[in-house]
Amino acid sequence: MSIVEAGIVTSGIVKAGLVSYEAPTFGQELVTNGNFSNGATGWIGMNVVDGVANTISTTGTQVITTDAGKEYRLTFDADAKGVVPQLAIQNGNVTPSPVIITIGPAGTGMNPYSATFTALGPDSIIVLSNGSNTALWDNISIKEVL
Repeated sequence: MSIVEAGIVTSGIVKAGLVSYEAPTFGQELVTNGNFSNGATGWIGMNVVDGVANTISTTGTQVITTDAGKEYRLTFDADAKGVVPQLAIQNGNVTPSPVIITIGPAGTGMNPYSATFTALGPDSIIVLSNGSNTALWDNISIKEVL
């Protein structure tokens, strides 16, 4: 864990006092093959070309192990390709699986996205959805915030 301290500067004058910021640390990677370097290994319903994925039949998924009540950091890159894709994290222990968080990438070009969520149970499901199967996904990562 690292701590960064900085004085507050306004119009060239350093005000008294320091601001401390504790940079977050993260646990191990929970997503299998989130960079798609091994094709679609670890994923259901995904097609991979040159290390970038898209859904085959509107939805791609992967189940990861989480702990209820713990916070997790999600990061990924996506190119919406002019459609309306979504990446959702669902609680994997009940039916139907309630959505914990949903992110809807927009625009064109590969862009980074990130969010945090609190797990509801011992399994969480990553759900990539895109009705036209054209959006692209890469570098999907989930790590516990320590």
